[in-house]
Parts: sequence; C-alpha cells; structure tokens
Amino acid sequence: MMNLVVFLFVIAPISIVLHELGHAGSAYLLKADCIHFSIGIGKERKVIRVGRLFIHLHTLPFMGGHAASEKELDFSKMEKILISSAGPLVNGLVAVLILSLFPLGTSNILSLTFYFNLWLAIMNIIPFRVGQKKSDGYVCMEIIFNTFRRKRK
Repeated sequence: MMNLVVFLFVIAPISIVLHELGHAGSAYLLKADCIHFSIGIGKERKVIRVGRLFIHLHTLPFMGGHAASEKELDFSKMEKILISSAGPLVNGLVAVLILSLFPLGTSNILSLTFYFNLWLAIMNIIPFRVGQKKSDGYVCMEIIFNTFRRKRK
C-alpha cells in the first residue's frame, strides 16, 4: 500500500515533471522566446516567472503537466521534432540510468520508477491522437508526413 502512495504522489509526478522539463529544456536550448511549464491540473493557483520561463502551478500538482514554447521566428521542423522527442527521451534516459545503476528487484520503488519511465517513453513516442491532444510521436510524424506531402506536390 505504501508503494502505491509513493508511486502516485512522488514517482509519477516527478517522472511527468522530468518529461515536461525535457520539452522545456530543449525549447530553452533552441532559444525559445517564451516557455510555459504547467505543473498539475485544475485551477491555476500561481505563476512564477524566471526569465523566459513561466511556471504555472495548478490545484492538483501531482496530476500531470504540460510544456509549451513560443519563438518569434517559428521553430524549424527539425527543432519542433527535437522539442517533441525530448520528453520521451528524458524518460527513456531515466529508465536506462535506473537499470544500469540498480538491478531490477533491488527495490520495489526503483522497479516502479523504471517501469513507469519506460512506459512514459514508449507511450509518448507512439503516434496517436485523442480529440485535440496529440502524442509527442504524433507531432513528429505529422511534421515528417507533411514535409514529404509538400515535396511530392
């Protein structure tokens, strides 16, 4: 039971924040003019500004996140792909790091962290869309397909 509580209120939120930091960090490195980093869902409670970064804190901070960035001269297609890929890449790196430092089975918490980050990496790189929401993989594939479609015309 304690592992479930730790997973829901510590591991999952930290893993999701790391995922979104991957997007925000890559946008920052690619010179985004403005980066919005949302933590949680529900009513926005506070906005903290640090230079180009706006951190939006919501009522339920352990329930997801979102990163968005803007650039006056729009990001190139390759930059958009890099930003979209950075979130799953961070989760994949966390999983690899855990696996390389600790044998699976060493700790239930470490195993949960490994599997959850691996799941986040895989699920976010798979191209799918639910309503208006697009996975990171969908964003990448959409850019690639649109590029080839335009070249054939």
